[in-house]
Amino acid sequence: MRLFTVILDAYDLVNRNEKYLIDRAKHRDLLRPLISSTKPLNLSTDWHQVTISTQYSGYTFCIQLTCELNHYGNDCTKVCQVNENHTKFKCDSNGDKLCEPGWSGIECDKAICNIGCHPVHGTCSRPGECDCATGWQGPLCDECIKYPGCEHGTCNDAPFTCRCLPNWGGSFCDQDLDYCERHQPCLNNGICRNLNSSYSKPFNCSCTRDFTGEYCEVKLAPCIINPCKRGRCISTDNIIYECECQPEWRSDHCEESNFSG
Repeated sequence: MRLFTVILDAYDLVNRNEKYLIDRAKHRDLLRPLISSTKPLNLSTDWHQVTISTQYSGYTFCIQLTCELNHYGNDCTKVCQVNENHTKFKCDSNGDKLCEPGWSGIECDKAICNIGCHPVHGTCSRPGECDCATGWQGPLCDECIKYPGCEHGTCNDAPFTCRCLPNWGGSFCDQDLDYCERHQPCLNNGICRNLNSSYSKPFNCSCTRDFTGEYCEVKLAPCIINPCKRGRCISTDNIIYECECQPEWRSDHCEESNFSG
């Protein structure tokens, strides 16, 4: 509310240069300021009607107190000004900012990001967006970026790292630490053994006595493995063989003595 005083003086004008005061009326009151507006004023609500009387006469008049443009409050000192080029809020009748959809904050200058946008790794300059910080990706900026070249690893919320998944090793998690189980390279009942990164290959096959080769894929000629215990191995096709036993020995592999049971 603002205190105001109205003084009305009535003069008797004798001529252009001479006048006499014949009556004076004073009125002192409180009045609430109106918000500056381009709309036509309503005489019944926007104007304050005052009636005062003196010893000689009575007066009725209307008075109005209007704040300057963009000023509000009982003393017109509260400022709320809308930027027409970048409208992010409106001003209510009290001069308080009412944020437009998508904006928040005391000054309505903080954009509301996409729902779910990570509060630390994501930001936005316009409503509904989600701009990722360095090292983060995804629609909600909640996925860390692995170290370039990382094959079988993750970053586990630490951008530009490469933490290997189980059974993988090396700086880029590209070394298979369980090659045997994953690939089963050894054939013909060969036993596979995983090797560390100091070897030229990730595995080694231990073959059964009848096979050889890197993968135990080569079958040995029967006589090479000396199947005849006490005799000579004879084979014509490297597949079928027979044992020519020494004197006093018998059986398929010359392991039984002629003098036993």
